[in-house]
Amino acid sequence: MSRFFSMPPPEGSYPVCIYGLFDQRDGQIRYVGKTSNPARRLRDHLRARTDMPVSYWVESLIAENQRPGLTILRETNSFDWPEAEQEWIFILRSRYRAGVAPKLLNVSSGGLGGNHHSESVRNRLSQMNTGERASNTHLNERQVMQIRKLYKAGGVTYIELGVQFGLSKPGINAIISGANWKHLAVLGRPEKPNLPKHSLRGEKIGTSRLTESAVIEMRLKYATDKYSLADLAKHFNLPMGTIHSAVVGKTWKYLNVSAPPVRRQHYACGINAANVKLNENQVREIRTLYSFLSCSKIARLYGVSHSAIKCIVLRRTWTHIL
Repeated sequence: MSRFFSMPPPEGSYPVCIYGLFDQRDGQIRYVGKTSNPARRLRDHLRARTDMPVSYWVESLIAENQRPGLTILRETNSFDWPEAEQEWIFILRSRYRAGVAPKLLNVSSGGLGGNHHSESVRNRLSQMNTGERASNTHLNERQVMQIRKLYKAGGVTYIELGVQFGLSKPGINAIISGANWKHLAVLGRPEKPNLPKHSLRGEKIGTSRLTESAVIEMRLKYATDKYSLADLAKHFNLPMGTIHSAVVGKTWKYLNVSAPPVRRQHYACGINAANVKLNENQVREIRTLYSFLSCSKIARLYGVSHSAIKCIVLRRTWTHIL
């Protein structure tokens, strides 16, 4: 039986080992790979001249009269080696994130050169990196359950829990919602008081800027056609959007006073407009001049903008002038 196996390998397979290249000065592993001949693979690394990070690292060691060492991390076979390589790369990258090991020089997650773990490897690595065994955890299971119990009891916010346990607000939310520490029981959120529907509405809402009498008054005024939305907004000193929502019934729906339909706003046109710079005769002249002058020249002649002349000749404005 091959020295690589403690139990018979699958039929048709051959011995493979997962190895690590390490710096002999500090013993830290910098690269993980697979081979069926460790001695030959080390020679290949020493001779290789590629654009891969591991090749640059080996060249830097040789330039300093050093050479990498090779250690066997796991003995496996030609069928199971991808999962074994992925597992070791994951373990060493977890140590790097924890600050106890240097960064690996592997450019992929291992296996057949892809960047994704197989499902069986993901399940195994998930179990290895669960809860207190995770390399980047700041809590233990007792503290997690304490956080969930404190929030379940009510009277405490995410921010207060974050300050107490040294976590961010999203971190506390992930613990309470069960996104993290899924293997522990999720206690849920505090129970809200069972208030009757619409128990807080209208003036009872603390942020309301209107009263029921004011809403009824504005609806009745608007229905007389003597007041516009702008007039009501000025009278009640509120944004026109707030007035519009109250008048048409988007808000204060429970009031018995029916909401009148919104009238179309009629704006002043022609010489009656507040910002008019031209008169009707000038508009007729402009449309006549456009047959042999450009809009820019006409604009300079009348002291208005190019876009104003364009709108006149295209009859987007002054539409009542033939």
